[in-house]
Amino acid sequence: IAAGVDASDRQSRVDLAANVVGSSHALDWGTREEAAVTRALSLRSGGTGRDAWERAGVQLDLVSAPVLTWRLHPVAGSPLAVLLAEAVRLGVPIHLSQLALRTHPVVVPAGADILVTENPRVVEAAAQEMNPHAVVALNGNPSGAARLLVDQLLQCGAALRYHGDFDAAGLRICARMHRLGLVHSCAD
Repeated sequence: IAAGVDASDRQSRVDLAANVVGSSHALDWGTREEAAVTRALSLRSGGTGRDAWERAGVQLDLVSAPVLTWRLHPVAGSPLAVLLAEAVRLGVPIHLSQLALRTHPVVVPAGADILVTENPRVVEAAAQEMNPHAVVALNGNPSGAARLLVDQLLQCGAALRYHGDFDAAGLRICARMHRLGLVHSCAD
């Protein structure tokens, strides 16, 4: 496992387990083997948990931890534009997987005003009220998909505002989002 591996060259944790240990489930979350490897990776990289695996160049999962969005409006011609426009037309939030975001990066107009929130209930409320503003929910600690989408939006020059819980975990997430370049207003 090598740090700094290009995303396209990463091997999945399941494939790594099968190739190295001989069982695709050997490194499943909660196993002794996973705990030992996670600890070793944490000591090596300074990351913790899932972050330590990702820093080591291991792809954890491309589809099961999507990011929830409401009313994202990508530029015309963007591959996900049709899908996102249809979700807006139907008035429903949409989950975007890391696989979708890696295959078809989201491109929004520079200056697009987007609220990034810790709690998916904010997206739900925005959809129920047919709020005209774009909202992205991290669902607590941001998944790989959430971090990837935030990175893509920042690269486009979107104006991202962050709203999170005013508790210890929420403040840590808020600080990370602020370091990425989001304007923050920790509340609740």
